[in-house]
Amino acid sequence: NRSYWKAIEEQPDGSVVVTLLTPDLVWAASTALAYGPVVTVLEPPELRQLVSEWAQAIARLYNPAD
Repeated sequence: NRSYWKAIEEQPDGSVVVTLLTPDLVWAASTALAYGPVVTVLEPPELRQLVSEWAQAIARLYNPAD
């Protein structure tokens, strides 16, 4: 939802840095994960950790240990 996008900065390499105003970290993590592997969460560290944990949990669903 672009209404939460506070700033969009195009980078020389063609990537885009987006600053979001979000209601909470859960919403931000859901939004980041909706873009799949084309998104890298830069900050805050708590959001990076939450996205990492969720991504690992998703991976375990599709690649369960034998």
